[in-house]
Amino acid sequence: MLTDLYEFYKKYVLYASPKVIIAFSDYFQFMYQQNEDEKTDSKQHLLLMTKIMVEMRKDLGLKNKDLGKNGQKLMRALIKDYDVIIG
Repeated sequence: MLTDLYEFYKKYVLYASPKVIIAFSDYFQFMYQQNEDEKTDSKQHLLLMTKIMVEMRKDLGLKNKDLGKNGQKLMRALIKDYDVIIG
């Protein structure tokens, strides 16, 4: 998954706003650290992913009201145990 995200990032980094680039960077740094420590923090993983989506939505002029501070509700329909992970 990291490889696919990196390819996406390389293609679109020229078009992304600084906030999207920073959100991607935060996510990649988290993933690199996870690979080194061999542990998974599912909640943090989701929050960093949805932060990227929130920033992309802002770039498109879309509102993020009621989606959570970092847009965590963007993934609620896709993850079966969402409420358990996010709390």
